[in-house]
Amino acid sequence: MFFIVGMAVIHRLALSPFVLLKRFHSNKTRYVESRLWNIRYEAEGKRYSVEEGSKTLPQIKYVVPVDYFLKAAKRSDFTWSAFKNWYQRFRMTLTYEDQKFIPERLAILGPDLAAAHFIVHRGGGVRFVGRNDWIRKDDKDDYFLPRKYVSDISVEALDLAGVSIIYDGLINLVNLRDLRWLSFRSCENVDDWFCDWVGRYADTLEYLDIGSCKEVTDRGIAALHRLRNLKTLIVNDLPKFENRQLVCLLLSDMLPDCRIIGINDVSDLHLPNDTHDKQDAIEAKN
Repeated sequence: MFFIVGMAVIHRLALSPFVLLKRFHSNKTRYVESRLWNIRYEAEGKRYSVEEGSKTLPQIKYVVPVDYFLKAAKRSDFTWSAFKNWYQRFRMTLTYEDQKFIPERLAILGPDLAAAHFIVHRGGGVRFVGRNDWIRKDDKDDYFLPRKYVSDISVEALDLAGVSIIYDGLINLVNLRDLRWLSFRSCENVDDWFCDWVGRYADTLEYLDIGSCKEVTDRGIAALHRLRNLKTLIVNDLPKFENRQLVCLLLSDMLPDCRIIGINDVSDLHLPNDTHDKQDAIEAKN
């Protein structure tokens, strides 16, 4: 923790304009005098090439208003809340970098294996068509997936429960032609935009779990009406889902074959091992 705080202080100081100053001139207008390195400028009608350590360089004065430094000092906030905000932004920057789209991965593995590697590497699970076992990381964070394109592998189910996926990372989960089972349970970044994105799999998706996604609202649930082949929808533990009775009633009219779970706060549903066994698991829970 002290190391992180120290890095934050150094980061702030590095950006502070006071580091660039050598001295002030107390005249009617304050001047700041500094040397420049590795740039070219025009002075006294001649062009100079400024190199570090030169002793024959003319001095340059920059007129800097005093108000600029007063405002700069106010921007340097070293409070605990400011540090937490900086750290959250820093983590989000790392997440964006970690989940960016890599064209080379898609070209080498194909869309199904590329999506499988992306999800399993970040703590999720994947199941392929014709198989009942889930592929996940083991205790040593190792997993086995082909590292080159295999034509007869298709993703049928994706379990992203608890994975810190962001909306920009969903670009890695496209063109999954056989996707039928999808879980976003307890994903802190899942919101209404995720629900709208799921609509691209309206022709194949049969099971969707968005339970415990705190940012999903009525609008996101209403956007699921495009999933015409949906058979099971889990919407429990959504604090921002206020008009659940009305929205679920309208949604059931548009999706008559879909069973909506969570209207009466059904919770603690476990993932079935096979898509064909999910109905038995739901019946046993109720």
